Amino acid sequence: MSTVRTPKRKIARRTSGAGSRRSSLSSTGGSAAQRKRRRRSSNKWNVKPNDPDAAHHELGTNVHTTQAPLSKSALKKKYSSSMLTDIDLDHEAQQLLGYPAGKWDAIVESLEHIRAVATAQPTDIVGHEELVFKALMHCIPNSRSAIPRHALNTMNVVLGGAGKFFEASEADAATREKVAGLLHLLLKTSATHDKKFIKAAATRCVTAAVGVAQGKQQFATLFTVPAVLQHRNRNMIAAGVSGYQKCVEQCTAKDLAAWDTVQFAEALHRVFTARSSNARSSSRAIGRFAREKLDIDTVQQLKSLLLPKKEITANDIETIFKAKRQSARKKFTRPRPWAKRR
Repeated sequence: MSTVRTPKRKIARRTSGAGSRRSSLSSTGGSAAQRKRRRRSSNKWNVKPNDPDAAHHELGTNVHTTQAPLSKSALKKKYSSSMLTDIDLDHEAQQLLGYPAGKWDAIVESLEHIRAVATAQPTDIVGHEELVFKALMHCIPNSRSAIPRHALNTMNVVLGGAGKFFEASEADAATREKVAGLLHLLLKTSATHDKKFIKAAATRCVTAAVGVAQGKQQFATLFTVPAVLQHRNRNMIAAGVSGYQKCVEQCTAKDLAAWDTVQFAEALHRVFTARSSNARSSSRAIGRFAREKLDIDTVQQLKSLLLPKKEITANDIETIFKAKRQSARKKFTRPRPWAKRR
C-alpha cells in the first residue's frame, strides 16, 4: 500500500534542505568561489607561517606578489611620463641580479618598473636588451611562483621591442649564444615547469620571440640543436619541434627561398628523427609548406639531400613533401550557383 505525502511534509522537506545549505554557506563564509575571490583580492602576503622573513614582507604595501601583473592600461595609469623618465633600466636590471631570492617585494617592484617602460616607451629598451634579458633570466628559476610569473610577463613585453637585438644575433656569435641560452630557458620552462600558468607564460614568450625573429634561419636552427632535440625530457623535444615549425610557417616565400638548402635539410632531418610524438606530423607540415612556397628544383634538392641520411627512407621523404590530400566531398562538390567566383 503506497503512502501519499501531505503538503506539510513536502514543505518541511524543501525548507530543511535549503535551510541547511544556506546555514552551511553562512557558517563557512560564502561559497568556495567567493572565498577564492576574496583571497585573490586581499592585500595580504601569501607566506608560510614559519617563514623567518614573514614580518618583513608584511610591511610591503606598494606591490603585492600574490596578485597578477598589472595590465597595460593599468601600468599607463600608474606610471606617468615623468616617472618613466626617472627609471634607469640598467640600474633596475643590476638590482634584480643582486637581490637575494627571498626579497620578493623589491624583485616584483623592479620587474614592474621594467615592464612599465617597455609598455609605454618600447624604444627606450633598445641598447639595454642584453642586461635586461640577463636579469629576467635570473628571476625565472625562482622557487616562488609569483616571481617567474612577473618575469615572464615582463619578458613578453620586452621581446616586442627587441627586433634589433635578434638581428644583431645573426651576425654576432656572442649575441647568438645569449639568444640561444634565453630560448633554451624558455623552452625548458614551458615544457618542464610544474605550474600550468608558468608554462603558458613561457610558451607565450617563445611565440613572441618567433614573431620578432621574422623567419631568420639562424634563429630557427636554435630549436633543432642537440641540447633541445636530444634532451631527456620528451616535452622539451616536442616544444623544440613545434618551435621550428612555427619559425618555418612564419616565413614568406621570399624569405624561405633565401634559406640555405643544406642547413634546411639537416634541420628537417633532425626534426623527423626526434623522439617526440609530434615529430612526424610537424615534419610533414614543414614539407607541405616548403612544397607550396618553394619551386620544384629546390624541393628536389631537399629530397636529394635527405635521401642518404640515416633513419629516413625514400618513402618517408615522399610522405614529407606530399601535397595535402583534399577530401572527396570537397573535391567533387559542384559550386553553389550563388557563390561568388574568384
